[in-house]
This record gives sequence, structure tokens and C-alpha cells, in this order.
Amino acid sequence: MLAEGTHVQTSRWAGAVGLNLAFHSVWPLFVCVGILLVLARSPLLAGADPPPSDRTPRVATLDGLRGFLALAVVFHHVGIYHNYMLAERWTFPPSRVYSLLGATGVSLFFMITGYLFWGRLLRTRGRPDWFSLYAGRLFRIGPLYLVAVGAMLLIVFCLTWPTLEVAPRQLAAQLASWLSLGVDSREPDVNGYAQTFSLLAGVTWSLQFEWFFYASLPVLALAARRRWHLAFAASGVPVCLVAAHFAPLDQHDWLVCVALFASGMAAASMQAKRKGLGLPDAVASALVVLLIALAVSIPDHPYSVTSVVLLATAFHLIVSGSTLFGLLVSRAARRLGDISYGIYLLQGLFLAAVFRPASLKEAALASPLAYWSLALAATVLLVLAACVAHTLVERPGIKLGRYVTEMLKRSAARGESEQLPVPGGARR
Repeated sequence: MLAEGTHVQTSRWAGAVGLNLAFHSVWPLFVCVGILLVLARSPLLAGADPPPSDRTPRVATLDGLRGFLALAVVFHHVGIYHNYMLAERWTFPPSRVYSLLGATGVSLFFMITGYLFWGRLLRTRGRPDWFSLYAGRLFRIGPLYLVAVGAMLLIVFCLTWPTLEVAPRQLAAQLASWLSLGVDSREPDVNGYAQTFSLLAGVTWSLQFEWFFYASLPVLALAARRRWHLAFAASGVPVCLVAAHFAPLDQHDWLVCVALFASGMAAASMQAKRKGLGLPDAVASALVVLLIALAVSIPDHPYSVTSVVLLATAFHLIVSGSTLFGLLVSRAARRLGDISYGIYLLQGLFLAAVFRPASLKEAALASPLAYWSLALAATVLLVLAACVAHTLVERPGIKLGRYVTEMLKRSAARGESEQLPVPGGARR
């Protein structure tokens, strides 16, 4: 079930390869990304820059990497939409590159999560401020998620109103699933609207794996306190990949994701032990480009052992300082990285807005040039909207989370102080 609604390829889809190849050329991808980088560097996205008061420790190369990963997932779905408009089937695109872009983006996102939070455990010797950690995740993920899902539900009810297609209890269960902040990844149809998930491009499935990883941190913290934390993290990658090879399909997904998180953890442990390759940036950057190019062109399965090994090696080079010839630390890349969550979460709404209206759908299917022109329009609007959402939703949400955390800590501290004994046996 990986990769934004991975479905079995059909003979109809395979037979359409020859017809659709013109719509899945890789050159429009590079043109669109180039234009988006120019946009990101412009004053229009200045609002994405972190305020001077934000002194949160950052890894510059990862900030830039996030933006490209979010765009990789977006253009994976751009590749999907052509067949979706033709047959209303959410399947892999006929191009191997566009099929693997989404998996590459999500895989590296999981590695980033493993790297950052395992690194946090290592720095605190397995004893972080757990309340702040989980409150931070809740207020970081929740606000924009609810905005995206709320917009999706508004569209669904506008299209299905006033008919109630399901029993009230069933509708309540559907809404509860979607409002679970990704913990429940079933993505059910709402009020009979077929393929409701497609309005968000099916991206919310990955949050369940993120929450699973966060839930495992107290257990992982026990290993983070030990000198052998590198061996622990590194061994998780081959163990999970071997187990995934022999596991049923539903278990395969989970095991591969654990391997991806473990890959990020291993990179953090190697960095903590100062075990790096020490390559010049030009050499490391060339290797990263080669590894990622192989990862999006060689494997037959999006989440294969080959993909994990190639991407884990590239990731280690990036966290060791590889800048992709300066691209990852550029202003444009870092701005896109700052708004990457919005790009990832809101993409389906904008793809639907430009590809689903009848007149635009007809135009998009008329020629590859029209198709990619609309795709570019959708991604430009998406990036601008993600910047606005970052300013008006994400940052206030993060700030609110910090405020709530501080208030609860102060309240708890006052409660403890009131229980302290004072001379004479009395209490304050």
C-alpha cells in the first residue's frame, strides 16, 4: 500500500504506455522545477524565510533537500493524473521515472525523520523532554493537516450535498478516520464520493508511519543511551530488508519503512561518532546525483532493496555536508524546504483544481504542451499557497504548541511546589 495509493498495474495501463509516453517526458519536469526555483528565489516567497527569533538548530542541506523531495512527490502525481483523467484509475504512471519519483521522495523524508529524532535522542543520551517532543509534533503536523482535510471534506460535501449517501454512523466513522491526523490511514470514501483520497493525492498515508516512529522513540531511547547505538541502528537496515523480502505484502510495507527510518538513524549515529567519508563537496555531490539518478531509473519496485541502499548512501553523503554543487543550501531550495509540508499536503487540491474541471481536463488531454502548462500553473499556485499556509497556519501552530507546552510545564511546576512540605508540617 506504499507510494500514495499504490495499486496493482493493469493490462489496460500497461497497454497505454505507448500512447502516454509523450505526456511523461522528463524534460518538462526539469523546466518546471527550474521555474519553481526562480519563483522560490523571488520576493514572492520571502515570507517563507524563518524569522530572526527562530534559533532552532538546522541542518542546511536537509532544509534544501526537503523542498526537492516534496516536488518529487508532486510530479509523481502529475505523472499519475494523465491516466487518472483517461480512466479514473489511480495507478502508477507508465514512466519508470515518474513512478519512482514519489517513492524516492517519501523514502528520503522517512530517512530525515529517523536522522533528526534519533540524533535528538543521542544528544540527550536517550532522555529528551518527552512532553515537548510530542507536543511539538502534534502542533507541527496537526493544524495544516486539519486545514487540508477540511478543504477536502468541503469539496466532497459541496459535490454530494444535500444527499446523505451513507448511514449517519458510517459517515461519522469516515470523518473520524480522516480527522485522526493520519493515525488511521484507511482514507475511506466520504458520503459515497468515489476515491475521496484522490482529492489529496493520497499523501496522508505516510503520516501513519511517522506516528508509528514517534511512538517507538521511548523504546529506541534505551538503545540511544548505549555505546553500541551505531551497531543497533545500522543492523536494523539489513535485518528489516531481509525480513521484508520474505514477508507478505502488508508486512513488507512496514518493514521497508522501518529500514528507511533505520537508515536515517544510522546516518545520525555515524555522524555522532564522527565516521564520515570526508570527500570533497564536488565529488560527494557528483556521487549523490549519480545515486539518486540510479534510484529513480533502475529498480522495478519503488521500495526495493536496491532503492533503499542507493538512497541511504546518498542520504549519508548529504548529511555529511554534500550540497549538490551548492543547490541544497541555496535560498530557493531552503525556502522550498521550509514550506515543504504544505507542498506535500496541499498538492492534491491544486492538481484537482486544474485537471478536473471539464474544460481544463479536455484541454490537458489535447496535447502534452497543454498538459504540462496546466501542471506548471498548478505547481506555481501550490508553492504560493504553501508559503501562505506556512505563514498563517504552520508557524502560528508551532508557536501555539510552544506556548501550550510552556504553560503546562509551569502549571505542573506550581502543582509540585504546592506539595512541598514546609517547617511545622504544614503545606503551602
